[in-house]
Amino acid sequence: MRNGYFGIFRSIALVAMIALAFNLLGGVILVILYGVNIKAGSPSVIVLVNSVAQLLMMLGLPIIIARSAHQNYFAAFRLEGMSETRLPVHLLAIPIVTLAQIVGQGLASLWMIGLSQFPDLYSSLQAFQKTIDDMMNGLTTAHTTSEFVILLFGVAVVPAFAEESFFRGFIQTNIERSGKGKSRPIVALLITSVLFAALHASPLEFPGLLAIGLALGWLAYRTCDLRVSALAHAFNNGAIVVMAFLLKDEKTVESLTGTNAMPLSDTLSVLAVSIPLLLGLLYIFQRLTEPIEARGNADRVIAQYELAIMAAEEEIHPL
Repeated sequence: MRNGYFGIFRSIALVAMIALAFNLLGGVILVILYGVNIKAGSPSVIVLVNSVAQLLMMLGLPIIIARSAHQNYFAAFRLEGMSETRLPVHLLAIPIVTLAQIVGQGLASLWMIGLSQFPDLYSSLQAFQKTIDDMMNGLTTAHTTSEFVILLFGVAVVPAFAEESFFRGFIQTNIERSGKGKSRPIVALLITSVLFAALHASPLEFPGLLAIGLALGWLAYRTCDLRVSALAHAFNNGAIVVMAFLLKDEKTVESLTGTNAMPLSDTLSVLAVSIPLLLGLLYIFQRLTEPIEARGNADRVIAQYELAIMAAEEEIHPL
């Protein structure tokens, strides 16, 4: 550890360990409930099991790790800016993540168009992605009001708490504050976003997930308030569940949860419109969050830690 925080390689190892624990726990519970025929399970039950595993592994376990490392919870989970974050900042996060989703879809489409130049590889990735999409389709489509409430809780609310606490809170903060001499927010943002996208195991949607991860990470960094990215994350996921429930059209639901490349001209048009709009909103967000002082805490902690190390060394080796 450096400055009391986990560095890049330890943070990556923690992501791998917790992801494995999350999948193992969820898988074991589902096997106990349904045996090997998990696909026959109720979507509501599967979502609830996934929620329990996610809360325990992505929220509970990082809290225990932070406690054992004697980290301040408000710092480790990026909550130091709560008192400084105004309501307009929270509200602006919603259109930002929506536009990031649109930009991500355009980037994913370009990614698929490029991969299609390698037919064998693309065909294999498409088959794997279809399995993921079919699963997501079943887990985001509610047929009754009670099922809708459960899916909204498990798909929108729980990930907003668990994934944001884990990625934008614990992992991004640890990498940022483990810098030598000063914090490294950009490095932390990039690495955390790549890990976030990779953990979703959607090869054809990787650029889109990366775009969303970068947007959420930037929201959390600029505010030092995890509630901002959590609200945006919940809205992004919840919108899919709500639209799938209200529209009840199979083709529309497939378009929401499926992965298909748009024609190149349409892809470029989407990106040409959405990227400037996203950059404009990010600029406004930048201006609104400029007064927040909590961002400086990372560098202040590092400076204090290094002063303490120097003082300890002087006591051991006096001049």
